[in-house]
Formats: sequence, C-alpha cells, structure tokens
Amino acid sequence: MTIANEGGLDTQGSDRPSPTPTWQTNDRDALRARLAALPIGPWRYRPHAFDDWGLVRDGLDQPLLSVRASRTRFSEADLNVHRVAKTDPVEDVASFCAAAPDLVVDLLDQIDALTARLSSYEASDNAEDASTPPLGARVGLWTTIALVCLAWVGVLGWIAQHIGVDGFRKLAIAIVGVSLCFVACHAVWTNISAGRALAKMRRDHRDAD
Repeated sequence: MTIANEGGLDTQGSDRPSPTPTWQTNDRDALRARLAALPIGPWRYRPHAFDDWGLVRDGLDQPLLSVRASRTRFSEADLNVHRVAKTDPVEDVASFCAAAPDLVVDLLDQIDALTARLSSYEASDNAEDASTPPLGARVGLWTTIALVCLAWVGVLGWIAQHIGVDGFRKLAIAIVGVSLCFVACHAVWTNISAGRALAKMRRDHRDAD
C-alpha cells in the first residue's frame, strides 16, 4: 500500500518522497495506457466505517493508498476536533485521489471529442477552399465576360445600322428581358445549391458530434 503525505507520495514506512513519474500529457494514447495499468477500479474513499483517515481502496476492496494528515497543516488541537466529530481531516485530498483516474478518463474523452469536431470543421473549410476557384481563374472569368460584352456592343451597333432605331429598340428590350430571366433563374439555383450544401454540412457536424 502507498502512503501519501499531503506534501507528496511516500512508499510505505518511508519518510522520503518517492520520485514523481513523468506523464507525457501530449500523448493521449500513452496516458490511457498508463491509466489502464493502474490497480483495478473503481477506487473508493473509505467505503467502510472502520477505515482509517485518508484510506482509499481499489476495486477488489483492498487498501490502495492512505493520505496522512500533515502536521504542518493540522495541529494536535485540530486533529482532536476531527476525532470528536468523527470526521476525516484529509477527506478532500483522499477523495480526490480516489476519483482522479475516472476524472482523467472523462477529460481525455472530452479532448478526443473536441479534436474530432475540430478536424471535421477543418475538413469542411478545406473542402470549401478547394471548391472556390483560384484568383487567377476568377480574373480570367471576368476578362472573358468583359470581352463578350464588348463583342455584344459591336454586334448590336451593327444591327442598329441595318434595322433602324425602332427595330433596334425592340430587339434591345427583348435581349434585356431574356437576360433578366436568366439572372433570376441563376440566382434561384445558386440559393438552392447553397442551402443544400449548408444542410449537408450541418448533418455531417451532427453525425460527428
């Protein structure tokens, strides 16, 4: 059984603190392996009425560790008060030691869940970036549109010279009407596509959660 002073963990019967093990908190798999190698749980703080102060038992109901009341924290008068009240002066430390493995496992689970959610967001951002045309492609597209517009101006000017002003006015009205219909249909289709993509992203995030 390990005896723990509030100043540090001691091996049983020794007054010298034992070396503190190195825990690599950035390696969650290794940390889970270290937790799995601990004595069987759940650890329980003073499950029996006859247990001494600070006693923690393992899942087999065997004494696992004991927390001693430090004389630098408690005077003899303080300890007498706890004896009369039948309370444990080191309950806060011992109960935390008993709950520590489960608390660490819960914390690791939350970290894994947050990491998975962050990876999902990053994947969505990368997919959105990949679907967005690069700057060069966008500039080339606008250049093409400008050239087409100039070509249309030239064509319309040639038509105006041959069919007269009235005919040109009717043709221009027809072209504007068709163009507006095309723009409206394109806007509706773009909104529908964006709504579908947003709904799919939300479903993916809910599945990841």
